[in-house]
Amino acid sequence: MDVGGVEEVVAFLARRLPPLGVQTAVLLTGSAGAASRQPAGRTACALKSDGIEVCEVAANQAVDWIRKWQPDVISGHGDPVWAADAARELGIPYVDNLHSMNGVIGRDWRWHSEAARRGYLAAVVAVSGLLRKQHLAVNPEFPAERIVTIPNGVDDRRSLRNREAARDSLGIGDEYLLLSMGRYCMQKNIYGLISAFSDLARTHPAAHLVVAGNVDEPLYYRRVHQLHAALPHRERIHLRDHFDAPTQLLAAADGFVLDSFFEGWPLASMEALSAGLPVVITDVSGAREQIGDDPARGYVVANPLGDPLADWSAYAAARYQPQANREELAAAMDRLISDKDQYRRNRRQLAAESALRFSADRWAERHAAVLRRAAAAVSPARQAEGVGVGSECP
Repeated sequence: MDVGGVEEVVAFLARRLPPLGVQTAVLLTGSAGAASRQPAGRTACALKSDGIEVCEVAANQAVDWIRKWQPDVISGHGDPVWAADAARELGIPYVDNLHSMNGVIGRDWRWHSEAARRGYLAAVVAVSGLLRKQHLAVNPEFPAERIVTIPNGVDDRRSLRNREAARDSLGIGDEYLLLSMGRYCMQKNIYGLISAFSDLARTHPAAHLVVAGNVDEPLYYRRVHQLHAALPHRERIHLRDHFDAPTQLLAAADGFVLDSFFEGWPLASMEALSAGLPVVITDVSGAREQIGDDPARGYVVANPLGDPLADWSAYAAARYQPQANREELAAAMDRLISDKDQYRRNRRQLAAESALRFSADRWAERHAAVLRRAAAAVSPARQAEGVGVGSECP
């Protein structure tokens, strides 16, 4: 549990549910047979410093830990197969959360229909309407009333920073700064992004692109750097590691771009909108809900494959190849630069509108409601046993 979108969602819920009457602990599912240990990831450590119980265990230890902690409900986020099995064994209602496409991140969803029929899957939460639609297509027998769409919101603990001060601190002058925040991995398609930006850079000598993210796939990262070294305008393409102060980058930037193959509901683009930045994003889950057809927010361009529901093998085949959306992506970034003065004037208005649309309070309240309904469905036998909070992480 280091950095990433799913980690951010889990951390948000762990912090924001207790004020709504839902006590939380985070159980990280380590590999089978691994020794129990304290988590070392950045997000996990930040949660522990906030007083949230965080523990990492292997599959053969999970049932004992859950039995001791005695939760009323388990909320799963990209869990391996044995996590739901542990909930079933202990008779605890389980809520599965869909953050990405079927079989891409986390479990294959096709077990949901049987789990719902047997009564141990209380509900499913999809972060976008597109994921809900895909889930019902994969599980035609799944009761539709048990899957609810809850779009992610923006963690309002992150306050906006002053643009001029942020640019001064980063040594930025009059350059136009496009920002992309995402892990170096096939999903985020940094390879395709810098290829398209290189086309744009020929006609916009003051435009710079900064990519900031954790290195998830080292081989992919090396291929991105190899391409970068061969591009004619590489001095204006800045490849950076994860940045611990994303609000500083967002404040300094003029626009935001995300060229992903697939997403569940991207947090980074939503945070950019909440910082008042126009966004160019590919046609992935959540993109149309965030941007719509409003140029004041930015532009949705074609998916790199043309199909936002293409399968994993198609992404893998296209990751280092010329992509179908390259020209359209460069043209959309060009429009952001051409209209930069208007976007700068509109920055406060866009930030205020986005804060309302991506309300953190509404996000937390909707998750709390789903978890309460699931917990209320607990079996009479388990109610008779009593529920509560048990021992801490072993």
